[in-house]
Formats: sequence, C-alpha cells, structure tokens
Amino acid sequence: MTSLVEILRGAGKELYKHQLDFVSDVLWLPQPRVLLADDVGLGKTIQALLLVKALMEFGRVNHVLIVVPRAVLTQWEGELQSFGIPYFLVENRDFPIGHRVYLITLDRAKMPEYLDALSRIQWDLVVIDEAHKIRLGTQRQRLKHLCSRAGGCLLLTATPHTGDEDDFSFLTSMVDVAVRREKRDVEEYEGKKIFPSLKYWVVQVKASREEANALNSILNLLRGINVEPIVRMVVEKRAMSSPASFLKTLGRVVGGVCDEEVVEEGELDACIGNVAGLRDLRDLAERFVNAVDRKLAALRKLIDVFKGHKILVFTEYASTAEYLFSDLASGCRIVDSGEGFARADCGRIGVMYATSRAREKLDVELTATQLAEGHETAVFISTDILSEGVNLQAYDVVVNYEVVWSPTKHVQRVGRIWRFGQKADPVYVVDMVLRVAAERGMSLTCISPS
Repeated sequence: MTSLVEILRGAGKELYKHQLDFVSDVLWLPQPRVLLADDVGLGKTIQALLLVKALMEFGRVNHVLIVVPRAVLTQWEGELQSFGIPYFLVENRDFPIGHRVYLITLDRAKMPEYLDALSRIQWDLVVIDEAHKIRLGTQRQRLKHLCSRAGGCLLLTATPHTGDEDDFSFLTSMVDVAVRREKRDVEEYEGKKIFPSLKYWVVQVKASREEANALNSILNLLRGINVEPIVRMVVEKRAMSSPASFLKTLGRVVGGVCDEEVVEEGELDACIGNVAGLRDLRDLAERFVNAVDRKLAALRKLIDVFKGHKILVFTEYASTAEYLFSDLASGCRIVDSGEGFARADCGRIGVMYATSRAREKLDVELTATQLAEGHETAVFISTDILSEGVNLQAYDVVVNYEVVWSPTKHVQRVGRIWRFGQKADPVYVVDMVLRVAAERGMSLTCISPS
C-alpha cells in the first residue's frame, strides 16, 4: 500500500507536516464530513487530492465528485494529473457513468438540470472548493443536497465566515468537524520560517478641488433619484473611490443584474449601468471629462516606487481595469488583445489587464506568470477573477485600487502572493484611499480595513 509520503513525492510536492497530519486524521473517520478552513496559501487543494488518492488506494471510494469555481478549473485539472488521478470533466448534463472521479464547475453544479443529473449517483465523497460561496438565498445553496446524500463531504475555504452568522451556520451544518491552521501554526509545525513578512501600506490621495466638486455633485444627484438601495450603495462606493474615473468610464458600462451575489463576487459594472443612462449623470460626465485623476497619478508613482517588482492591481470594475491599462500602456506596443484583456510591452515594464470576459479565451494564471517572468517590472490589472484560488507567487505586491469593504475579498487578494512558494521577502499590500474635502468644510475620508 502506497504511503501518504510516497503519494506526495510521486506528485512532485514538498512534504509539510500539517498536510500529512490532516489527511492521516481524516482517514480514521468512517464517513468524513470536514470543513478544511486553513489560511490562504497553505495547500488545501493538495490536502484534498492527497485524501482522495489515499481513499481510492484503500478502496474506500469509487465515486468522487469535485466541485470548483471556474476560475480555478485549470489549476485543479493540473493537480489531478500531478497526483495521477484520472477524472471526467462534466460539461454536459448527459455525462457518462463509470468514472471514479468527476470534476465540475460550481456554476454548472448549482443549475437544476445538472444537480438532478448529479443526484442520480450515490457519491462516496463530495469535495467543494471555495465553499464559502455556498450561501443562503443563492442557487449554490442547493449544493448542500449533494453533500448531505454523499458518504463523505470535504469543504475547502480560507474564509468560512464572510460576516453573516446565518451563512456561517448553514455552511458548518454540512460537516461534523472544522479544521483551521494559520501560517504561524505551520511554521511552528515545521520549526522554521516559511512565509515572507508582509508590509501593509495605506496610501491616502488628496482629491483636487475639481474631483471634490464632482463627487459632491454625484452624491447630491443620487439623493434625488429613485434607485434600488443596492445599486445606490455600489454607485456611491464607486464615486467615492475615484469620481474622475467613475465619470470617465460611465459610457462604457451597461446595466444588468445587481444583487448581493454580484456585489460579493462579481464585477460591479452592471450595477453602475443601472444609472449610466440618467441624463443628469451624463451631463456631469461631460462637465468633468477633463478632470485630473489624482488617484491614477498616485498609482503611476507607486509603480515607480516598486520598480523591479511584480505588481497586481485589483479593481472591482472591468471598466476601471481597461481605463487604467489604457493610461499605463499609453505609447507602448500592444502585443496581444481581445475581448476583456490586452497586454503591452513598455520596454522594461510589462502591463496587462484582464476581466471576466477573458476567462474563456486565456489561462489568466499562466498569462500573469509569463508577464512577470518576461519583464523587470510587471503590472497586472485584474478584477476579482484572480482573487480566489489562483497561485501568483511570481508577484510580490498587491495594490487595491478601491477600498475593499469585504474582509473575505481582502484576505483572498492578499493570499494570491502571500503563500507557499513565494520567494520574495517582504511582500507588500497597498490600499489606495481617496481623501475628499466635502461641502461645508466637512472631511470625507474612505478608511481602509486594517
């Protein structure tokens, strides 16, 4: 019988005690129902597949379902191959029976027609990655049914508590045991320093008088119109982040669904699009079309400060990602472009942006890594398609262009670079904040999370 150590070595993985201890303990459970909530970057995928491989070799499982977000599908496929685990990728509800391991995206698995098809199999083990996405009031809530019927259930997430007690209770009701280790725990296990130190900066940018006037005009306009509260909240956040870029990108967005699921996980342009057609707002956009964007100027200075580093710039808006790229890549040679992405060669600096529309066209993780390896300084601008489950140890700086109001999102973004395999020390996290003098001498300051 192959040992756990031999399985890891065969997969080309380093040996870490916390991973071996977790799998060894779970193997003793007759019907494992476990939430693995290790800190970001501690190898939850490796632990899950080590468990799957061991259970298969012991003859304890014959039907395994692995459910993952679309953004990390390629990563999971690669890791399954590393562990020598044959699998079938479910892309049609009429998938064949007879394979031992099935892989499906989270957004497919939640759909009623796929859920019905998956429910016809008696699963020995169901594994769900980024399990914090299973929340009350969303379609993903239905995935509890698969876990409940299965012989075992393994939930993976670094952020099990997203701020809602009911969602947390719902998630933990699916399991019997919860396990969480942080980076300092792993270093105690190993008896040595493994992770780089983290330096955290908050960059406050003082808005110009013109930007302050623009923001006050936008906020006053919003008070007088009737829009959905969630739309109002997103528009106000966007305007407070950078009124100049908000007005300059207004014409690029279209309306769409704006709900809590979109606000928590998606690109927020659709929410902005719900008010983009308002005449008074369009008039404001024309009035401030030439306003100086001091936050963008501050980003340029930051890139100069981090010369020689690899920088991830996160934004919640696809239109902002394109806007930043257009400015930073001005005068550079565009070497590749398509719907939702573009890459520019600026000599020693490489600049790229990617949004969710690029997800089907390129391997974003691979492309980001190639950009970092190909330039002395690399700047990759992305929406949150890169914020969860993606390994980007080639980068050592994370810049949050807007204040990140969701602690879950903030943790996930930082975890892209502060993880196993990071060679740089220290790594940097920079939160950019616009400080605006409001009307009547009041001070309006966006405070970054600490």
